[in-house]
Amino acid sequence: MEILIAMPQLQDPNFRHTIMLLTEFTKKGAMGFVLNRPLHITKDDFVSPQGEKLTFAGDLETCWGGPVQNDLGFIIHEDPNAGPDSVALTDGLFLSGSMETLNQLLQSQREGSSVRFRFFLGYAGWSPGQLEQEMSESSWLTVPLSKEILFSQDYETLWGDSLEHLGVEVSQLTSIHQKLAH
Repeated sequence: MEILIAMPQLQDPNFRHTIMLLTEFTKKGAMGFVLNRPLHITKDDFVSPQGEKLTFAGDLETCWGGPVQNDLGFIIHEDPNAGPDSVALTDGLFLSGSMETLNQLLQSQREGSSVRFRFFLGYAGWSPGQLEQEMSESSWLTVPLSKEILFSQDYETLWGDSLEHLGVEVSQLTSIHQKLAH
């Protein structure tokens, strides 16, 4: 698994200045979650497909995961015992889509657990060859998975901070791109 950092030349409004967790990358396509787009909604905004209000065991911070299926929730978490439907993404990191797992994680958090998790509505998806094409156009910088980046809640500064952490000066990237574009 890797982290994708959108380069300044990526102008797609869905992904401009985003940090992505790439969870799947195969010949069939790719899937990931935007890490730095919080949704300013409350848990009272959530309703079931039947129109019923959903209840949670605690406060829920939600991020926009991407433009695909925004009506579906996804949880990326560190708890190997959270819910039977959790799928291992890598050692110590799991993906789930169940309310049972979400409520279990929220309850654990209320009880003082240090297990981290992120909740997303929707995801980003690429068709076969699409992400490879974007990478060949230098639209994304790939870096190894960093749980520090994954669980950061510094949404406003995460993109620039991540580049600077790598030793990349954002202003230099922007000026190089502007020179190449002209």
